[in-house]
Amino acid sequence: MKLTTFGRVVRELRLAYDQPLKAMADFLEISSAYLSGIEYGDKRLTEKVGEETCVFFTQCGAPIQDIRRLRAAISESMASVSVEDLTSESRRRVAAFARALRAGKPVNASVDRWIESQM
Repeated sequence: MKLTTFGRVVRELRLAYDQPLKAMADFLEISSAYLSGIEYGDKRLTEKVGEETCVFFTQCGAPIQDIRRLRAAISESMASVSVEDLTSESRRRVAAFARALRAGKPVNASVDRWIESQM
């Protein structure tokens, strides 16, 4: 499993400030398993958890540069794309594509090139 940007930065900061997962989870008032799920993208990162994570590391003595890096990671990890304005057919295609990616199915090379050109 691959860590989200939030997960990678949080783990780096926990190591730098000698803070175990359990201590951070307790501070956030969530379980260690739930926090781990957020780090891996299995659970949704909420604004509240993001803000409280910044408070946690501020209280650990993290300098402003680390907090800025953490905020950027939170922003990136919370990024989503609304499908609300898409047609029913387009929403169906997005959902099918997401399910295929989640299942680890390979992306057609021409589709992959098109996606890369859109980024």
